[in-house]
Amino acid sequence: MSDRKKSVTRQADEEGEELISRLPEPILSFILSFLPTEEAARASILSKRWTQAWRYVSRLNINQSRLMRDQTYLISMLSNKDRIDNETIRTILENEIRNIIGIINSILNSHRGELCSFHMLHFPKFLENGILDVWIRFLVEIKGIKDLGLLCTDMAGLMKKLHTEKGMVTLSLPLKLVSSLFKLVLSSYKLEIVPSPSESYTKNLETLKLARVFIGDENLEIILSTCESLKNLSLIGCLGFEKFNIDHPNIRFLELQDLFLNEIHITAVNLGVIFLQTIGCQSSKEIVIDIPSLKVFSSHCIESISSSHTHELLETKVILEDCSDLLRSELPRQNLNIFENLSALMVDLKLNKVRDAMALAYVLRTCLYLEKLEVTILQSDDDDDTTEDCCLPYPNILFWEKREYYDCVTHKLEFVCIIGFSGQVQEMEFAKHLITRGTKIKKLTIFFDDKCSFEGENTGLSLLSVPRASLDICIEFKPGKERASRKAGDPDDWILNNLPSLL
Repeated sequence: MSDRKKSVTRQADEEGEELISRLPEPILSFILSFLPTEEAARASILSKRWTQAWRYVSRLNINQSRLMRDQTYLISMLSNKDRIDNETIRTILENEIRNIIGIINSILNSHRGELCSFHMLHFPKFLENGILDVWIRFLVEIKGIKDLGLLCTDMAGLMKKLHTEKGMVTLSLPLKLVSSLFKLVLSSYKLEIVPSPSESYTKNLETLKLARVFIGDENLEIILSTCESLKNLSLIGCLGFEKFNIDHPNIRFLELQDLFLNEIHITAVNLGVIFLQTIGCQSSKEIVIDIPSLKVFSSHCIESISSSHTHELLETKVILEDCSDLLRSELPRQNLNIFENLSALMVDLKLNKVRDAMALAYVLRTCLYLEKLEVTILQSDDDDDTTEDCCLPYPNILFWEKREYYDCVTHKLEFVCIIGFSGQVQEMEFAKHLITRGTKIKKLTIFFDDKCSFEGENTGLSLLSVPRASLDICIEFKPGKERASRKAGDPDDWILNNLPSLL
């Protein structure tokens, strides 16, 4: 490098350093807030002006495993436990815990600015010795945080020998504390809510996310009935409750995933977004959903997750049938057209089965404002789209051709994504239905199934010659994840290098 280039580079580096050093303290602290707390503290060695900046961050994000002095050494030690007695291991781990407690106490006592958010991944032992309760009360009552996130984990089995209770550890939270927060995220606990009849509650809680949490019906009911400001609710892989009944006027977002219940009743006049994934129920008749303002609906079913459960796994087609008036009963249990105001629909279906196709077609007919559609095609070994009998007065192959013109497809639909495409007849007919009738479609993206044959890919490409109702449509073909990762040059993967992206 010439002397002139070196001079220019040195000057640019100096200007960069000067720019950073000229940043006001609040901006420095704001930037450091996005780093893990231990990294923000280490950044203080970069500049004298940065020495105190981390003490004024608005967010603290602590991962206790990163505070261990030598995690690699401890894992290696445990793997050779035959040569080290249990008492020595216990002593070393207890010393690590005392060291971590000291570091976190120092961080909390050294913080000087306004603290809005605190998230921590911790070991079970910190619940057993009560120090976590002390930290929580200090953060909520003294520091006034409004966003609390806690994840209990047994990192690499390091704390297993000190965890005397089997299963999840119990986390007891006063209802007054819970309701005073704006956001609460918990993972891997047995949750107990402690109400106090003599105290009044602020009812501030707007977002609640529970993942792999054991929570009884009574505790869940206390939260839902008390927190009147609740807008966002996520329950993922939770246990302990048999019924999910919610009648909440303010809820806006609802996510239910990996749940197995006896009944589900949802009444929410202002709920706009609902995500359902792998829901098990004793009977589809025990599902009642009344959501007149629904804008986004997503439903997917992952069968492998529920293999050990006795509940009936609800396929998406069943949920669509029960949430519409396709299977109208004499006494309707719910609003019979919850899809009327829908703008986005994401579902997985066995599209080569006429029953699944009928459920999708019926929902499209009831939608008036649908703009985004995503369909994941589930393949099954017994797919037979030519002989399946659904009492149609014409061959099944004509199902989509015989559909009337749906308002949403003709006048509103703009973006379509089809995942798991294999070129089978009903899949082709569905794609043709959209291409020939969707006058407003801007982009159609088709992801081939990983097991799609060469003939299936070639069949899919024939969609390029189908007459289009939209002059602006962009048809994009993409391979599945596994096929995209294969090495180029495979004769069966010629499609990877020849997929048109804009036609």
